[in-house]
Amino acid sequence: MALQNLERWTETSSDSTKPLFEEWKQIIQTWPLEKLLELLGEQGERANQLRQASPFTGILSDRERNEIFQRYETL
Repeated sequence: MALQNLERWTETSSDSTKPLFEEWKQIIQTWPLEKLLELLGEQGERANQLRQASPFTGILSDRERNEIFQRYETL
């Protein structure tokens, strides 16, 4: 789903966001899952920029998202 999002978004994105989408595509296709998950939790500037263009929108159902938010609020 993330790759499908990237393909769709690349067609209509601005020139400034296309490099982020290309970087995400390369990351998804070549990085091991553990490294990708680490990136999602990093606090650095580049990780923050990538998260602003995250292709993972729509991967979780509303129920799954709500469960995560509820668990997070209890921490």
